Parts: sequence; structure tokens; C-alpha cells
Amino acid sequence: MIYSQLFVIFLLVTASACGNDKTSTDLSSSDEEKTIPTEPKEATEPAGTMKMTQVGRYQVWLEFPDTLVRGQAQDLALTVRDANGKPASNLIISVTFIHKAMGHGGNKIPFIQEIGEGKYTISNVAGSMSGTWSLGLKFVEGDMDDLVAYDIEVS
Repeated sequence: MIYSQLFVIFLLVTASACGNDKTSTDLSSSDEEKTIPTEPKEATEPAGTMKMTQVGRYQVWLEFPDTLVRGQAQDLALTVRDANGKPASNLIISVTFIHKAMGHGGNKIPFIQEIGEGKYTISNVAGSMSGTWSLGLKFVEGDMDDLVAYDIEVS
């Protein structure tokens, strides 16, 4: 009988101590909010269609509509990161917009402007006739060029 009374006392003491131990590793029952410093998360991928340049030096995202309206100039958003995913700024980039079937450009000349942190705006993009056009981007670095192209529909 004495053993059963001791066992009951042991269970009561054990049950009352559960969850009240402030040295517990369970932080959810702690009175204080604890934060652990973490490394910053990787930046999310930019919007648009991503392609690698031919040589593989740059990751390029271009935002463009499914179809451009013939004769209407558009601005397109461009994001460029190096092969390691870091924003690529101060680049020399030339732009061409050529009708794929006809092999000629339109009556407007596209140009590019850097916004900063690997972001650029390509302005004055306009196809003069319907069809598939190729937006070509040429990255010049030293004596080596790197290229990427996007097909864009104009109607």
C-alpha cells in the first residue's frame, strides 16, 4: 500500500512539473520572444522570361506582353544578373529588334537605359508589321560579346 501511495505522489509531482521548466528547449511556451539571427534570404527571381546568354555569363529576364501591337512603341523591363545570381550593373548592352521572316528592323530604334541594381528599361520597341520579331541583346565586355534573343509576336 505504501508503494502505491509513493507511486501516486511521484506521478503528481512529475505531472505538475511538465511544461513549467523554463530551461526547456520548447520555446513556444516561453514568456520571452527569442529570435535567432539568420542569413538574409536569396532575392526572389525577377518577373519575366529567363534565358542564359550564349556564353553563360548572364541570366537575363525580359518582361513583355504575349503580343505587341503593330506600330505602337512599348517599354520592356529587363533584369540582368551575373552567372552567380548577383545584379549586373554598368553593362554595355546593345538592342536590336528584327522581323524574323523579312530580316529588317522597324521604323523605330529601340534603346536601353539602366535603372540600377541590374534593372534596365528597353524603350521604343515597336514592330512595323505583323509577325514574329527577334529582340536581340548584345552584352559587350572587353573583347568578348555575349548574346541572348527573345521572339516577340507583333499583330
